[in-house]
Amino acid sequence: MPVGVAGEIHIGGAGVARGYLNRPDLTAERFLPDPFLADPHARMYKTGDLGRWQPDGTIEYLGRNDFQVKIRGFRIELGEIEAKLAAFDGVRQAVVLAREDEPGDKRLVAYLLTEADVELPVAELRARLALQLPDYMLPSAFMRLDAFPLTSNGKMDRNALPAPDLTRSDAVYVAPGTPTEKIIANIWADVLKVEQVGVSDDFFRLGGHSLLAVQLVSQLRKRAAIEVEIRDLFAHPTLGALATFVDSSRSTGHPNLVPIRTRGHLTPLFLIHPIGGEVQYAFDLARYLEADRPVYALAASGIAIGETPRNRIVDMASVYLEAIREVQAVGPYLLGGWSLGGMIAYEIAHQLLAAGEAVDFVGMIDTGSSPHLRAQLRAENASELDECRAVMNWIADLHRESADLRQHPAHDELMALVDSKDVDALVRACQREALLPEHLDMAMVRRVLAVYQAGAKAAAGYEAPLPGVKVTFFAADRTPDEDVTFGWGDLLGEYLEVTRIGGSHLSIVKPPRIDKLAREISGRIKRHFPSTELSSA
Repeated sequence: MPVGVAGEIHIGGAGVARGYLNRPDLTAERFLPDPFLADPHARMYKTGDLGRWQPDGTIEYLGRNDFQVKIRGFRIELGEIEAKLAAFDGVRQAVVLAREDEPGDKRLVAYLLTEADVELPVAELRARLALQLPDYMLPSAFMRLDAFPLTSNGKMDRNALPAPDLTRSDAVYVAPGTPTEKIIANIWADVLKVEQVGVSDDFFRLGGHSLLAVQLVSQLRKRAAIEVEIRDLFAHPTLGALATFVDSSRSTGHPNLVPIRTRGHLTPLFLIHPIGGEVQYAFDLARYLEADRPVYALAASGIAIGETPRNRIVDMASVYLEAIREVQAVGPYLLGGWSLGGMIAYEIAHQLLAAGEAVDFVGMIDTGSSPHLRAQLRAENASELDECRAVMNWIADLHRESADLRQHPAHDELMALVDSKDVDALVRACQREALLPEHLDMAMVRRVLAVYQAGAKAAAGYEAPLPGVKVTFFAADRTPDEDVTFGWGDLLGEYLEVTRIGGSHLSIVKPPRIDKLAREISGRIKRHFPSTELSSA
């Protein structure tokens, strides 16, 4: 397995036994041919223990694989979550179960034994765990116990662990007061499968994730005629903040601007959306950046009712620049973007330079093919992104915690539907596989797909100006025959600096790679532009 990826530990070599005494069935299951030795009779032992390589060549033990579960189409090793929790200070032992206390609603629940007199707030536990694991591996509930139940022979009795109380967080409960708070709270509770939601409760800390965010937005529109976008939920993740935003009727602020962190004495960092238009990655990345750096995201137009997707990079950059100047009137500016967002950030930088402003940082996070390379690709294949392929792009973004969606059991069926160009059948199949919410506003789906298509058209038609500003390209892993910069090195030449982050195009903005990505972004800003940070302080 690659470094950092969990796998099962096997033991080989001269010390391996011949098998189990009088158990040929178990011997055949656990003692396997050793493919690393020339001796055809050599065997290796399948331990059932999980581990992963560390960069220094050591192996980190992650627990047992006896409790592998599947949630939302992804296989989860519960032992990996347990190992992360047990490593936290104050935690003596951790057990994680996948419970289905309500039919069709399978959730991860963590049970903890803690050191005496140690307080571990749920919000803190979830936040610390979120820095190391993807969203789909975060428990929905944490329960502190005095002792684990035991069987008659002294082993832990997992079946006797109590059902969690999902009605409360550790924060003091403040009941919804305004009509808007009460309406949103009821729908929020239905989506998250909790009995009550308080004014200070955070959607993501109550177990929400990108897929549930889509469902919440759709249900708010259907059941209460409340028009919010996923980007609004990222900007206002607590019930009280979201209700206040709804009541304000979006009367203030630029519609494309998503304030993620508004306080801090350092220069603000502006992060631009990828092809799908939403800003989940910016919300995630902000957790790993310095606490003193304000972070704002720019989301695409077109997902909200009445908006028209923009299909030219120059137009996107011009509109987003208006939003940026509402926050920061003069430079120097710090800009970045993942995927398509890096291309837009590059164009914004040039529009700022043309206006006489200083741009101190432009970061391309694994940004796709440069205009020159895209011209070559168009000559070879002139096909455009159709709705069905846009659906698969959307699903890949929603589920980018998974290393490769091609491993999903229904992948072949879904790709056959893509080839048939039957978008309605494709969406229904994705809902059946829990890749999309069951109750989804199809009008919203069409708007999302239109944003993907507009983004693809914008990238294909972009004529990038000649370099006038230094650019840092944060690269995922490539095969030996691939250009690590997707052709941007040919265009930018000495203006381009490459920083290798590793991972894939999707995993580069998820744990564990996102931690390194944030450190590299912060380090480059401080290393190359210390005067910017000092003047801002």
